[in-house]
Amino acid sequence: MRIAVDAMGGDYAPGEVVAGCRMALQKDTELQIALVGRKDRIGEALAKKFGRELDEFQSRISVHHAEHVVTARDKMRSVFKKKQDNSVAQSVALVKNRRADAMVSAGSTGALVGSAVHILGRLKGVRRPGVGVPLPSRNGVCMIIDLGTNIYCRATHLYQYAVMASVYSEHALGIKNPRVGLVNVGVERSKGTYKIREANKLLRKSGLNYIGFVEGHDIFVSDCDVAVCDGFVGNVLLKGIEGFSAAIVHSLLEELESLLGGMDENKRADIFRKFREMTDWSAYGGAPLLGVDGVCIVAHGKSKAVAIANAVNSAVTFAAHDVNSLILEKLA
Repeated sequence: MRIAVDAMGGDYAPGEVVAGCRMALQKDTELQIALVGRKDRIGEALAKKFGRELDEFQSRISVHHAEHVVTARDKMRSVFKKKQDNSVAQSVALVKNRRADAMVSAGSTGALVGSAVHILGRLKGVRRPGVGVPLPSRNGVCMIIDLGTNIYCRATHLYQYAVMASVYSEHALGIKNPRVGLVNVGVERSKGTYKIREANKLLRKSGLNYIGFVEGHDIFVSDCDVAVCDGFVGNVLLKGIEGFSAAIVHSLLEELESLLGGMDENKRADIFRKFREMTDWSAYGGAPLLGVDGVCIVAHGKSKAVAIANAVNSAVTFAAHDVNSLILEKLA
């Protein structure tokens, strides 16, 4: 399996990206990595993060030069006109040309989505691609889709998001017969906008394990494995969850520190470790871009080595299970 990784994407690139690739290579001895970006900066990061062990991994690492880096300040129209040779687009191109099985980027989501649609195209029948992210819930994992790719959704788009995320959850995340909920302002059939009510009708006839409308507070505490919403709602929901979680985790850790002060140091450290693992978004890998004709994983912009390694693992799993073929079968 060969994964193209945008070495220049994210707040901590290229150092943490390269460090994450090293972790992924150590874990999977069959894995190959194609690092895409400025050769000089990638070379420096490889020397620093691999050190004397670089020779050991040299046969499984390749570097592909891309002149430009997409920044948060860049407008997408300008990127596609003046920065075509950027690390995101070149990573996607490796997938298109079958020189990589999948790609990962912690860079601009807009550039990734735009490049993927332009270079790879959409899966047959898919109206709009969507980004879905798996997040920890009371019952394991809940995937929220869409996270901002499409803020002007139609009922058909929401229906297709549900199908694609359901297939991904079952085959890539291992959730048998995932339960799908449609995010709404209430659970009654009369609630919500016209497009939500129309999507509800489509989903009730879909053959999916559809449980109906779910409200925001239901997503992480009810029996919901896939939560479907438009990109505007999904993005606000995700950013709110991130901020709230960070504040709560910080407060709880402070309280635990005082409550467990007299406990054996090793046991206390184990409790803290398990709590951090349970609430750590980086442990859940990247977010798949569903609906394009190739495997693309969106990593968080603040990803450090562990998150990058897990995003690479998500890409491997996505490609190995041939999820896109299964999505095509379900949508046919």
